[in-house]
Amino acid sequence: MSNITIPNLPAAVSVNGTEQIAAVQAGVSVRITAFQFASWVTGNFTGTVTSVSASGGSTGMTFAGSPVTSVGTFTLGGTLNIANGGTGQQTATAAFNALSPITTNGDFIIGNGANSATRLPIGSNGYILTSNGATAVWASPGSTTVTITSGSTLTSGFSAGQILSSNGTNVFAVSQIPIANGGTGQSNKTSAFNSLSPITTRGDLIIGNGTNSSVRLPIGASGYVLSSNGTDVSWASPSAGTVTNVSFTGGLISVGNQTTTPSLTVAGTSGGVPYFNSASTWASSALLNQYGVMYGGGAGAPPNATAVGTTGQVLTGNTGAAPTWQTLLVIMTALANSLPTTLPGTSGVLWNNGGVISIS
Repeated sequence: MSNITIPNLPAAVSVNGTEQIAAVQAGVSVRITAFQFASWVTGNFTGTVTSVSASGGSTGMTFAGSPVTSVGTFTLGGTLNIANGGTGQQTATAAFNALSPITTNGDFIIGNGANSATRLPIGSNGYILTSNGATAVWASPGSTTVTITSGSTLTSGFSAGQILSSNGTNVFAVSQIPIANGGTGQSNKTSAFNSLSPITTRGDLIIGNGTNSSVRLPIGASGYVLSSNGTDVSWASPSAGTVTNVSFTGGLISVGNQTTTPSLTVAGTSGGVPYFNSASTWASSALLNQYGVMYGGGAGAPPNATAVGTTGQVLTGNTGAAPTWQTLLVIMTALANSLPTTLPGTSGVLWNNGGVISIS
């Protein structure tokens, strides 16, 4: 049956299924409703999807599980690229850098007046970041003008090295920055250190408290020593020590039991005297005569003693030899024999007057 055009029919406003349609059934022309036609089509024209595929195209996204041939699930993966509204990255830092306009060391990101970010390259050496009223720009610092608003007071009489400080109403010249503003409030290093130091009392020590800051350690009790527990330092009573080795170098004294309980023994000659037989070594002289007179033996040699003198003897020296005891008669005889035997021509001179010592 060919299509037949029926002219001048009004357009249907809506379809409710009761509309009639011309049809041919078993060679006979009949009229059926739109609902009947739709039911016949639904009942006679059915099928099955055999394969469905999915692709992310050039977006950077992927679909796992493709194709689905009967029943299945597509799993979306991949990284959405910038051209499709993503970042092309998988971490916050990498994503920021992918979108950032920064290209060179020292760049800044600033607004460009069109609600978007743009790159501001690093300025020339010595330049400062300043505002021209519309955007941020690098400029030579040049001279600085301090503008004092109405109602504020700028004191006069500045001194070299002073800086400006504000209390919220007035501007003043100050020489030291207070601690509350990042300074020390002092003008020399000793006072500056003391103003920041946690020390409050004589004997305090400054130690680290394990949080990268300093704290005060008060002086310990009398006799206590500074000790470590491997983490902190503290004052503690000293523990008893143990002697592990004792020695003595220099002669005369020997050390027994050189470990825990040493004993010292002095060795020498009874009746002798200790002396240095070198610059750093002691020795003992031999027995000295009782009642003898001790005299030196010279460098490296022991001292000695004379023999015992008798009653009436006197000790006399001998050039290059030890002193000796002599009687007074021998001494006077030797003196008389050394005097002239004739009367001297001058007065006041000793002479041997026939075995008698006289004065002229």
